[in-house]
Amino acid sequence: MEVKHVFWIPPDKPYFEERIVIKNCGAAACDIEDIRFGFRKRLSDVQELRLVAVPYRSQPDCRVHDYSVKDLLEGNFANSDWVNPYADFDQTLVDTDKLRSEGWILTDGEQS
Repeated sequence: MEVKHVFWIPPDKPYFEERIVIKNCGAAACDIEDIRFGFRKRLSDVQELRLVAVPYRSQPDCRVHDYSVKDLLEGNFANSDWVNPYADFDQTLVDTDKLRSEGWILTDGEQS
């Protein structure tokens, strides 16, 4: 396995970006049952903010991934899961109880 973790600050921008790439360098398939990435933030510092999924805030199943801190603390969230019953391979979801997205924004509705 090869892991590449890069941070960069775009010129003249007030933020930084992060990219994580995981590459299987071997010939055999890898079975990864649980993996997480992310920054930590004290929820006491962000009580008025919302956590919004990017780029897919609105999901095909009509769920909206836009959560208050109270929602997060009380577990009031759910992933949009879809399983193809006709697939020829045995692949199970392992993160049904965790939030997932390509990215997340903490926002007060005015600024991110």
